Amino acid sequence: MTTAKTLVVLAGLTLSGVALAGTPETDGSRAYGAEMQADAARRSSMLDGNSGGLLLAEGGDTAVKLGGFAQFRYINNFRDNPPNGSGSFHDSGYTNGFEATRTRLEATGNIMSKALTFKVDADFNKSGSASLKDAWGQYAFDNGVKVKWGQFKLPVLREELVADINQLSIDRSIVNTIFTQDRSQGIQAAYEQDQWRLMGAFSDGLGTLNTPYTSAAESDFAFSARGEFKWGDDWKRFSDFTSWRGQSNAGLIGLAAHYQHSGNTASAGSNSDKNDLIEYTADFSFEGNGWNVFVAGVGRHYDPSSHNLSSSKELDDFGLVIQAGVFVNDQIELFARYDGVFVDSDYGNGFDDAFNTIGVGANYYVFAQSQAFKVSADIQYFPDKVSKNALVTGVSGSNNNALQFDSKGDQFAIRLQVQLVFEVLDQHRAGDMVDPVAPGKPFQLRGLAVEFVLD
Repeated sequence: MTTAKTLVVLAGLTLSGVALAGTPETDGSRAYGAEMQADAARRSSMLDGNSGGLLLAEGGDTAVKLGGFAQFRYINNFRDNPPNGSGSFHDSGYTNGFEATRTRLEATGNIMSKALTFKVDADFNKSGSASLKDAWGQYAFDNGVKVKWGQFKLPVLREELVADINQLSIDRSIVNTIFTQDRSQGIQAAYEQDQWRLMGAFSDGLGTLNTPYTSAAESDFAFSARGEFKWGDDWKRFSDFTSWRGQSNAGLIGLAAHYQHSGNTASAGSNSDKNDLIEYTADFSFEGNGWNVFVAGVGRHYDPSSHNLSSSKELDDFGLVIQAGVFVNDQIELFARYDGVFVDSDYGNGFDDAFNTIGVGANYYVFAQSQAFKVSADIQYFPDKVSKNALVTGVSGSNNNALQFDSKGDQFAIRLQVQLVFEVLDQHRAGDMVDPVAPGKPFQLRGLAVEFVLD
């Protein structure tokens, strides 16, 4: 039995002519169409060193691949006595609807050498607006050292480092939402061996994507470091949280720390707000034949008065994530997750209660052992009051966890999601640049097709 491994969307882009609607089909155009289908199997793009145009080639040291993914959801949220936005409350605590949670377009590849790689992607948010996410280049030396520069995810929390499409649950935890490093602008060096690797970054600080150097959101300087030790398989095994049926036992231990200082530079609004932030984490993953377990703890120390400019107290906050999954057959995976946010008692005034989340759900992989087309469902239960936790209050209503603000507790949400991952590839090869329908004219889009790549 064949198994679909990837789902590829092919764009019929040509570079010398266009077939208009209603154009009589000729023997040449039919032959050309057959050639296009044959060329689709090659699926590797390159930049022509002479013209700079996007061409397809069977080989070479320059390649460009276009792709992306879409996550579409139907969400139901249930809570008691929610606020209506005018300071009062309304009776109905049920909210539901559809949303395109993530729609991402990506360009990846290598330039002039397989050692020089890049990634640029744009995300269309729930309202349809596009924003830059990753924008980096990386050079890999022969001795195992890699240097990355640009905008990228800092090497701190593993849950954030695992891609959106490779999560076990429908989305990341509340803990990750609060403590995430997200993306920053900077430079990173990494060194990798068979069983261990180290990563270190110098950046603008946590959560500073798409900020200019004068932004008050940026720290003066920030340093991140992460080390990982694995056993039982190669590094690709840990690019997701899932462990397929038939895979052997493997494990990963990760440790990371981050430090940033703010207040010395003359960016508007921050030159008198001097503070230090330290974040640290440890995580453990163990996977086997169709099952997986992941545990992570994270802590953050915030010192707003390190230079005696503020009377605010130092704060220490913590988070814990425990999740596990198991396949009941080759295509259905059950999962469960607990995460808790524990804040410093110095928040006071009823904002220092713990906040816990319990979730259970299932993934259906339409094509076994592939994230390309996945249907998921989960139920999340939030027993605690959002209003009683200073950190959770700040992210309620603006996250992908379906969590809304409440002052009663016992909130829960049901999420359904369809995930589609695709690649868009030019169907032409360098040298095959003559169109039999309209030779010599500029090429335009011919069409789109969906291709299932089978083994």
